[in-house]
Amino acid sequence: MENRVAQYFRFLSRAQRYSTQLVELKFSLALTDGNRPASSGKQKYILRLLMFVSQTDTMNPFISNFSPGLKLLFLFAFFITGTTFGGLMAIGVGTGVFGIPMEEVAQLYENPTPDRAEALRWVINATQFGTFILPVLVFLVVFGAPHIRDMGLRKISWLALTVPIWIAFSGGMIDLIGIVNSWLIPEGGHLEAILKPIESQTAEITRVILSETSPISLLSTLFAIAVIPALSEELFFRGTLQPLLIRATGRPHEAIWITAILFSFIHFQFYGFLPRVLLGAMLGYAVYWSGSLWTSIIAHFINNALAAIFFHINGQQLTTPEGSFQDSAVFYVLSAAIFFGVGFLLWKNFSKNTAAIR
Repeated sequence: MENRVAQYFRFLSRAQRYSTQLVELKFSLALTDGNRPASSGKQKYILRLLMFVSQTDTMNPFISNFSPGLKLLFLFAFFITGTTFGGLMAIGVGTGVFGIPMEEVAQLYENPTPDRAEALRWVINATQFGTFILPVLVFLVVFGAPHIRDMGLRKISWLALTVPIWIAFSGGMIDLIGIVNSWLIPEGGHLEAILKPIESQTAEITRVILSETSPISLLSTLFAIAVIPALSEELFFRGTLQPLLIRATGRPHEAIWITAILFSFIHFQFYGFLPRVLLGAMLGYAVYWSGSLWTSIIAHFINNALAAIFFHINGQQLTTPEGSFQDSAVFYVLSAAIFFGVGFLLWKNFSKNTAAIR
């Protein structure tokens, strides 16, 4: 019995860690602003559902008057609880859906094999749901309407659709920051001895998840790699945590970067820590400038989907092949020009838009 309990808690720890470690693989809902009704039947249904959830905001004024800082503590408490629940869901999926004995479910992360790639994908999906989506749902039930508005589930402008281009062409900058990141983990040091095995294991999990090429497997992979992370992580980080931090600090830029740092940290991939901070900040500014969470959800989805595609184009390599166009000086110059040019365009047109954090 003790051995089973120990395996279970070890699994919970690894499940939470690896559910967010899928390489940050380099429905348009349009709820309207203010009190105007949504334009379609589906949108009206979703809006009514969210407002029903938010009724606790008026039923319990004591809770609704909590300070943003205290609400942050509740959000992190919900996050920790959700992580545990996600681990339980993952075990349920592994044993109930795929017929894997409980003690072997705990080994999916330690020894990923191609024959269990589908099970691994759905175990990770379950963990992400518990870790990110469930805490947001509980938070909205408890604290209600103002935070639904803060999430920024609004229409996006056509200009906001340039955000995926901005992020897609940040590859050169991310590679350069990755070099700086590597200097922080010296070869042969104690830090490398701790972090390198985690990085290697994560890379192996990613290869196993991405390696299958059948149409059904590719759709399942796209769902696990792009759809679930884009929705779950953006709902939690840019949709809930970032607006709370802005309200708590009154300083949007600091809140965006703190959110980006936490976003990167929670992936537990420290060889890509700084590049992922930049990616998180770009997503944060995209939401802050445009006033719509769909901006970052769409950008996150496209970013991850493209990375999965390039994994196969590059011969199932997770890194940029030497001698390829992406490894050339021309690419870095072009990447930098587009990165700064599109970034300036977005800032100039959206910097005065703070609708997402009203």
